[in-house]
Amino acid sequence: MRNLVLIIICNLFIYLIMAFIFLYFYRRTTQKSIMHYSNKEEINRIDNKIKELEKKIFIQDMLNHVNLENEINEKLFYINKIIKEYNNEAIGYYYRGNLYLKFERYDDALNDFDKIIEIDGSFKEAYRGKGVCLSRRKQYYEAIDSYKKAIEIDDTYEVAYYNMGFCYSKLKKYQNAINAYTKAIELDGDDVGAYYNRGRNYNRICRYEDAIEDFTYAIKLEKFDDRLYYNRGISYSLLEKHEEALLDYKKAINLNKDFEEVYYYAGFSSYLLEEYYEAIEYFNIALEIDPNYEQAYYGRGLIYIKIDDYEEALRDFNEVIILNNKNAKAYYKRGLALDNLERYEEAIEDFTKAIELNYKDENVYYNRGTSKSLLKDLEGAKEDLTKALEYNNEEFRIYDVRGMVNLELDKFDEAIVDFTKSINLLESSVSYYYRGLAYCNVGELEKAVADFTKAIEIDPYDLKSYQNRGDAFCNMGKYDDAIKDFAIVSELEKTIK
Repeated sequence: MRNLVLIIICNLFIYLIMAFIFLYFYRRTTQKSIMHYSNKEEINRIDNKIKELEKKIFIQDMLNHVNLENEINEKLFYINKIIKEYNNEAIGYYYRGNLYLKFERYDDALNDFDKIIEIDGSFKEAYRGKGVCLSRRKQYYEAIDSYKKAIEIDDTYEVAYYNMGFCYSKLKKYQNAINAYTKAIELDGDDVGAYYNRGRNYNRICRYEDAIEDFTYAIKLEKFDDRLYYNRGISYSLLEKHEEALLDYKKAINLNKDFEEVYYYAGFSSYLLEEYYEAIEYFNIALEIDPNYEQAYYGRGLIYIKIDDYEEALRDFNEVIILNNKNAKAYYKRGLALDNLERYEEAIEDFTKAIELNYKDENVYYNRGTSKSLLKDLEGAKEDLTKALEYNNEEFRIYDVRGMVNLELDKFDEAIVDFTKSINLLESSVSYYYRGLAYCNVGELEKAVADFTKAIEIDPYDLKSYQNRGDAFCNMGKYDDAIKDFAIVSELEKTIK
């Protein structure tokens, strides 16, 4: 490092010597030339050229010192020399403003950019710098106004459009952001960042195909940017093109093996493609990178439920809740795991907590209702199942379970209504069988026989329907028919054994 500094200093010294030699000979030459001119304007023109050259050499000398220094105060020392020497010109304030900007001293930077505008209102870079300061202070509307002033000065100023797109995006004015990035692209068709950011904004307004087109073009310009593949993968995921999404996530992983979010989304795509064990591996890697990655625990927990590994699911949802005790979905999913482990009281507690956290739909009430029914809290179960139907009255299974609860409560007419509604939505042997039981209990044996017969047509191996139809035939005095059904039951039992 010391050698590098020495080399830079030596080069600077040589540069200054050459500059002064040039000035010396230039002055001598011009002095000879002046002898031939009596025109004062020509003398002034030449003198101004000399002064301009001297200014450039001085400024470059100061900037070379700035580049050698590390501390901001040391850098400021040399830039302030420029301002002192040329205090009525914008250039020194511009360099100092950018330095303040780099070191996040935004108030100081704004003062300098305002001073530039006071000196020269056509200095577009000053408006750009002011816009950046305001944007970083999250004053996005004011920043946009500053960028617009820069564009008034130069309507081909690409970076102003680009920065304006960023501000609109932060304000969630996504179409305005897209328009700004589009203008930036028109001015510079190779701006990878503009394509990338326009693509992200297309995603936000659900124009996923347009987003994919932008990310794809950006990838042609820059093949080694993991963010491009990652965001295109997100677009494919939102279009439910999970195979294409997974390919992009894998490409992103190849470029950046420490990008935990990509592993999470790769895991979720694998989960949706029913590649469960591959999905678990992706979630495992995400958690190795970030042991507090809440969503990775949640995703892995979902898979464990899918593969009936409820103990592992329980562990993952426990981790989610430790990290975020307001995650209603985690309580609901943990409740499902507990329910499958026959820990019904704990399951009910989790379903209740999910509801308290405003996770309210037919599923949470349905599952709490079934758990209550298994604990013989029949009135509580019926109440939850009724609530579930308020959210979705076209779900046959809710009517079936409420019908079974009504059977246990000896509310046979209500049970018949529930099973009838279920059958109207989906004909199943289960619904016909239980409605047949309800008809038996209210003495409508012919209707019961008709339902048991329908159940048998749907499922010829339904032992219970043969048995109960045989009982109904007995009660109707149709003993021959009853004997036939009991014989079938006997044969089926042998087959099943």
